[in-house]
Amino acid sequence: MLMSLDKWIAVCVSAVLLMAACVPEQVVIEVEASLTPTPIPSATISPTPTPTLTPTAVLNAVYVDPQLPSDLLQRVNDTFSAHANDFVAVSDPSQASLLIGYNAPLDLPLIAKRVFALATAFPTIIDEVAWAEVDELWQGVEAQSPLRLTQSTYAALSARWGEAADGAVEILEADQIVDALWQDRAAWAIVPFDELDPRLKVLRIDGRSPLRHDLDLTAYPLVVDVLLSGDLSVASRFQEAFGVLHTNRDEERITILGMTGVTAITRDLAWQMEQRDILWPAELIRPWLEEVDVLHVSNEVSFTPICPFPILGTGSVVFCSDPKYFELLTSVGVDVIENTGNHMNDYGTQPFTYTLDLYRANDIPYYGGGYNLTDAAKPLTIMHNGNLLGFVGCNPSGPSSAWATDSSPGSYPCRAGAGMDFDKVKPQIDELITQGALPIFTIQYWEFYMYEPSFQQAAEFRAAAELGAAIVSGSQAHHPQSFDFHAGAVIHHGLGNLFFDQSSTIGQRQGILDRYVIYNNRVLSLEVLTFIREHYAQPRPLTLQERAGLLSAMFAASGW
Repeated sequence: MLMSLDKWIAVCVSAVLLMAACVPEQVVIEVEASLTPTPIPSATISPTPTPTLTPTAVLNAVYVDPQLPSDLLQRVNDTFSAHANDFVAVSDPSQASLLIGYNAPLDLPLIAKRVFALATAFPTIIDEVAWAEVDELWQGVEAQSPLRLTQSTYAALSARWGEAADGAVEILEADQIVDALWQDRAAWAIVPFDELDPRLKVLRIDGRSPLRHDLDLTAYPLVVDVLLSGDLSVASRFQEAFGVLHTNRDEERITILGMTGVTAITRDLAWQMEQRDILWPAELIRPWLEEVDVLHVSNEVSFTPICPFPILGTGSVVFCSDPKYFELLTSVGVDVIENTGNHMNDYGTQPFTYTLDLYRANDIPYYGGGYNLTDAAKPLTIMHNGNLLGFVGCNPSGPSSAWATDSSPGSYPCRAGAGMDFDKVKPQIDELITQGALPIFTIQYWEFYMYEPSFQQAAEFRAAAELGAAIVSGSQAHHPQSFDFHAGAVIHHGLGNLFFDQSSTIGQRQGILDRYVIYNNRVLSLEVLTFIREHYAQPRPLTLQERAGLLSAMFAASGW
């Protein structure tokens, strides 16, 4: 007897449901219904074979800490792009087999080192602190103004040191830190090395400074590694794909520029050299001069074979130098000589020509004065570790006999009335900027025997900065003078004498070596080294007490 249509449909639906229960839910089974009933076949129905599913690969899923610095994040993203078939970024660390981020020191693969500096406002007397002081501040043991730092810096340091105590740190945007430190002179900041600003003073920690070439990163406490944790096989592959270790302090991109004041190897200085040794004047500060990468000297007196033997205490203001004294400069590794001095033609133009020939014979480049006006006006560029330094200098003070002409040697003139003619140097600075050089403008200005600049000097040095110079430095000063920061430039109105005999006042005996740290063609920091000359001739480093006195006078004269 045949089933009724309703019973037949019910049996079919039951059979379909039974079959559906036997297959994975990803598989869709379609059943074709017929309006015409047919007998149920007696043969057993075999279910459709279940397909084999391939799971999504997650072995190379990578989580990247979003608080890593932007330059490192960019390199990580570049690695993802170049190896899209090997690694994929994920936003959830629980889904990743590899994590990239800051961590406590561990024996794990690393891709980056972040170096930081302890800094304070530039007009600060102290130069060094103990690491214990920084650690106690972080732990809340030491009651002091909170450390200023960015959120990214805090993420790096807290991964290594643990969370800071309540009130021990203040999180600021990067562009707020300089102003915050100048407003609170007792405060410190921790700043990434490559984000330093010359308006900040970098403090040594237990004698170590990131501003020095000989920094031991294993002993310096402000270093944090960016590590690869998780599946070590994936970490090894990512490390290989990433390539060279990333760092914000690459020794091969650092240039240390040493700028000095007046050098005039004559009179009592020359007499002392004759009595002692030609190299004797540099003996006590030689390490300072030799350790810089580019050493600038403003030599203001010409060498000539007809220079008479020096007589002690003559007081003559007509200057020359015996050619044998040139060894004093070569012995300290002078790299560039400024010729803006106002005594270059004291013995006539032939000694200056002889001096220029001497520089050329020793492959020492010069600027600010030359064989003629065209040569004197030429800017000078020096490449070191990828930093292109550009030098331009001029003499507004005269006398006119010291100035170059179209046919005779001398310094490059830039006077207009009673002031400076900036039109004479703007084309050179523009040329340097077009070349991608860092412009360094040195000026043989009128001389003032005091720490303060004159009103006109302060205004004209600022005008020089507005031309685009990164450093504006006064080469004329026989007495150290003040600092200024303006239009993005570092201004030093005068450094005092380096090798010269003036000694009638303590200010004439004091001198400064400006040690600029340049990175990626930008001035990161200025370290001020201080000395005083003994025996009319030999600079020696100041004691701590002497240094504090000089810096205090300099900062007061700067209006700080």
